Amino acid sequence: MCSLVGKWKIFQKQGGHRFSTDDVTTAWVACKVIKELQERGVDVSTHLDMGCGLGSVLMMVGWKYPHLQSTGIEAQKISCELARRSLRYNGAADRISVVNGDLRDPVVLPDSPRFPIVTGTPPYFKEGEAALPSKVDQKACLFEFRGGVEEYVKAARRYLTEEGHFVVVESALGKARFDAAVKEYGRRWRCGLAAEMRIVRRWDFIPKEGKPALFSIADIVKKKEGEAWDGKYDVVSITIRNKEGKYTREYHQLLLDMGFPPQRDVE
Repeated sequence: MCSLVGKWKIFQKQGGHRFSTDDVTTAWVACKVIKELQERGVDVSTHLDMGCGLGSVLMMVGWKYPHLQSTGIEAQKISCELARRSLRYNGAADRISVVNGDLRDPVVLPDSPRFPIVTGTPPYFKEGEAALPSKVDQKACLFEFRGGVEEYVKAARRYLTEEGHFVVVESALGKARFDAAVKEYGRRWRCGLAAEMRIVRRWDFIPKEGKPALFSIADIVKKKEGEAWDGKYDVVSITIRNKEGKYTREYHQLLLDMGFPPQRDVE
């Protein structure tokens, strides 16, 4: 067990998968989107996190917005058990739940509910692209045994409300794959219609000043009827550490916004 946000804790298997920077930043972008939707008068009362793993994104968003009724979908039983244990410990099991199932299954959530905010942290690697870790839970979190960003986009289209947003992370090496997935998989396959989704903006997170981006997070929405998309969108870059290895002020503020304590190594 270790600290997550505020006074909340998260249970993690020793030597197993652990929550990381991409989880924190995905939750931050999701919270930013929720705030913007609320300011526009959109009812944001529910949240879905696909492939929720240990529940870190699910809980960080739920901690920031305690009015939300949140649901996570996770295929690994051990991760589900740990996430549920964390929710019970933090007293949030009455408003945040985790379903053990495959996000690709169209009936994994009974009655096909719709959500104004959907998040997802797909695995970064296809099978064979890198050495497999020895831990079973780490394998499933890093490698696409159940599909990658394409499957997440298809599932998100199924669960989003008409004004809903899908916040998803992908390796910086897969930015072109991001675009292709939205254009090709964000559609009603059997109807042969044009893609129904578009990327609004993307955040590129740079691990250290002078280095290339490590991962990207996209904000994706359903297009309005008849709306065209030329494939262009806004891009924002956030550097995590400066050349001396200290947190940048911008990233440190991100951590504070998400309920993390002040850090010592800040520029």
